[in-house]
Order: sequence, then structure tokens, then C-alpha cells
Amino acid sequence: MTKCAEVAARILTQLGYTSKEVELAKIAAFMHDIGNVVNRHDHALSGATMAFRILDKMGMEPRRRGRGHHRHWPPR
Repeated sequence: MTKCAEVAARILTQLGYTSKEVELAKIAAFMHDIGNVVNRHDHALSGATMAFRILDKMGMEPRRRGRGHHRHWPPR
């Protein structure tokens, strides 16, 4: 597990989120970190793009894909 995923899990657990929500946060944090490896300057966009494509191929409804904490998503 990455540092980002560990921190997300700890915070959400302390705030009383469900184990499913904690697991989803850890996955999102992991994707964020992968985006950081792919492209340090625009790591949020890289991670979000990968996650979007994966979730789209899995058939997840757009409204359930969520939005990140970075304000420049979706790209303009």
C-alpha cells in the first residue's frame, strides 16, 4: 500500500466511514500515486484519466465515478 493510500485509509477509518468506502479511497489514492509515476507535473490528470478509462470499461455509471480534489479535472 502506498503512503497516500495509508493516510486516506487512516483518516476515513477515524471518521467512521464504512470498510467499502475506505477500500475505494485506498484504490483512488493508489491510482493517484500511479499517475504521479507516469507524469509528475500532471499526476492528478494522469491518474484520473487511467481511473476513468478503467471504470468506464467496467461499466460504472458516470455519476458514480466521482470527482477528485484537483480543480482542473475534467480537462478544459
